[in-house]
Amino acid sequence: MKCFERLVKDHITSTQPDTLDPLQFAYRPNRSTDDAISTTLHTALTHLDKRNTYVRMLFID
Repeated sequence: MKCFERLVKDHITSTQPDTLDPLQFAYRPNRSTDDAISTTLHTALTHLDKRNTYVRMLFID
């Protein structure tokens, strides 16, 4: 199964345009779920530093 996964991953990454959103983390080299969590948390906390604000988040898997 690992061989098939590698083939699919290689195909997906080879067909990606260079203009992908910088916040796209899936199937990108040197990006991980830790990066996604860190970026999301940083964005939310930065927004919450302002007075009288709140953050709405929706996570879909």
